[in-house]
Amino acid sequence: MFFFVACSKDAPIGITPYKYNLPSHFPQPKINANNILSIQGVALGRLLFYDANLSKQKNISCATCHLPKYAFADTATLSIGNNNLLAQRNTPALFNLAFLDNYFWDGGVPNLESTSLVPLIGTNEMANNIDTILAYLNNSKNYKTQFQKIYGVQKINTAMLLNVLAQFQNTLISSNSKYDKFIQNQYTFTNLENMGFEIFNNPQKGNCNTCHTLENLSTDNNFHNIGLDSQITDVGRYRITLQNADSGKFRTPTLRNLSYTFPYMHNGKFKTIKQVLEFYNSGFVTNNLVDTNITKFAKNRLSIAEINALEAFLKTLDDEEFINDKRYSKP
Repeated sequence: MFFFVACSKDAPIGITPYKYNLPSHFPQPKINANNILSIQGVALGRLLFYDANLSKQKNISCATCHLPKYAFADTATLSIGNNNLLAQRNTPALFNLAFLDNYFWDGGVPNLESTSLVPLIGTNEMANNIDTILAYLNNSKNYKTQFQKIYGVQKINTAMLLNVLAQFQNTLISSNSKYDKFIQNQYTFTNLENMGFEIFNNPQKGNCNTCHTLENLSTDNNFHNIGLDSQITDVGRYRITLQNADSGKFRTPTLRNLSYTFPYMHNGKFKTIKQVLEFYNSGFVTNNLVDTNITKFAKNRLSIAEINALEAFLKTLDDEEFINDKRYSKP
């Protein structure tokens, strides 16, 4: 069963409100009331998402690091930007963003509209400046026409640019995995997948659902120190809150589309799903900053068979239709 969500009833004349087509087990999207989603705005945001002219050297677009075939992530350990400079963290996947409360690995940005500004001007990303970008847009007849139709103004400004980029990203919905079909009684797990599903939810075994809450698109929208490294080199959430207890905490990422979003963790430490599962089984470090949902377990509680079953279940969260959806590809 699906339900439709119209994003606004107050769109300007001639602008068509965008409507979501979501499964009934999905939460309501959290759309910024000041950024009306429209068919026209989404289309314009998609065009800009793939436009390398927004970067300093005109060779990097948003899609350079956020590729559809990798669920809008990439395969680099750390993001690679202007002049091959490395970013601090692994490229996050871009989908189901409409259901989040904040963004980036440390949750440092409170709305989706602001997220694009960082890569546009970051010296180790697209390395441009806003004045140059706006000059390019305002000198483009095509862009000026489209922005004018949506906003009714002659001059494009920063807010308009960031708004339409957010509109497109808000439509990147992954909702047609085997797991989604299972929830809708359209798919039956194999024995191995079902075993993994049970381990995933078992508080004495996987205990995964505690943070990767399946009912909330496999994330609790919170931040945790999972004991990834014995020495913290990236303070994570602490950078935002300046609270010592938040040192080494990072957002709980969704587990959807894991087959496409390798490598894993904020620093791209693990190349395979199995390596991640082995870490949670035996590789985590313990100290007073590590989440007790990790440290309460003795190491090596899972057998090889149980790890294999967990991996099989996690792959039911892959959505092949999403990564091949032509609505999201380069226009």
